[in-house]
Amino acid sequence: SFYGFFKQDKPHGKTRAWICRSVACALRGADELIDHVCHKLHVHPGEATADGSVTVEFAECLGACEYAPCMLAGDELVKDLTNESAVDYLQKLKAGS
Repeated sequence: SFYGFFKQDKPHGKTRAWICRSVACALRGADELIDHVCHKLHVHPGEATADGSVTVEFAECLGACEYAPCMLAGDELVKDLTNESAVDYLQKLKAGS
């Protein structure tokens, strides 16, 4: 459900990175993508990086199935992700904060 976007129950990073795990994204590797990103950033889903720049979270659907797997980072939709492109994008966000 979209209610996760309104979560205010704990502090989060400067940028919230929502990785979609709907059916289309799951079929194209979203679960592995989430695991890879979390491993590389040393976080669990829902946690912020040590520097507080990025929080990695699940999204149930971003409505961009034709670009699966995808991520909403802040206000930017990042499309057709691979493990490497997702980590590269988030590392650039971390470096910019």
